[in-house]
Amino acid sequence: MQDVTSPTQSTERLRAYASAALTPFFASAANGCETAARNTAEGLLNDYRAATPKEIQLSAQIIASGLATLACLSAASVAKHDSINEMLRLQREALKLHRTSDKATKMLEARKKQRTTNPKTMTAAHTKWDEGTFQRSINQALDKFNDSNARVAAYMESLRTNTGKPKPDASISK
Repeated sequence: MQDVTSPTQSTERLRAYASAALTPFFASAANGCETAARNTAEGLLNDYRAATPKEIQLSAQIIASGLATLACLSAASVAKHDSINEMLRLQREALKLHRTSDKATKMLEARKKQRTTNPKTMTAAHTKWDEGTFQRSINQALDKFNDSNARVAAYMESLRTNTGKPKPDASISK
């Protein structure tokens, strides 16, 4: 695999790399269409208006953590039918992911502020892509995202199997 941390890597190449890493998060919503999933990931990433490699990295981490947080909360809502402990575990996972996203958001805001107010003080540490942190963050979020979505899908399937069609959740109609 190509070294994305090379100083010769353009921000556009890093943006494409980050979009590719985010594409699996949008695959099911795009009905398996990789192009649509990639376009959605690119659009969301572009909304952050990241200008440096570090800003692109942080933007991708925020997106991944946010989507994984939502997936964990969805899974927690169906886990209440199985086990209160499992529901609480999923809620704790969602909180951890939210804290990760919040931390990355604060770092991104600080980088952007520094870039716009005093760009001469920006060091390599402020702008350099951190491949290890990026991979770890994306992989952790994707694991939680996939596990949570599988739990929700299994629950929905169990409803279909028991009645032939999904039952509406009584708590939603209240």
